[in-house]
Amino acid sequence: MAKFEDVKGAVYGRKYAKTYTCVQVKVDGDQAISLEGKLIAMGIEAGNIAPGRVNIKVDK
Repeated sequence: MAKFEDVKGAVYGRKYAKTYTCVQVKVDGDQAISLEGKLIAMGIEAGNIAPGRVNIKVDK
């Protein structure tokens, strides 16, 4: 898995944009939303950004 930089909160303006490093995992389309919820419940920042894809924050 390759790490890449992602930006969160940019839709609210540059002042609120946060850049962080994450990895993207591919799962079955119907499992992406439940995986995101499980990761968030464990305190891991994750986002279901597209069908079958979940971004997981790995660094600040």
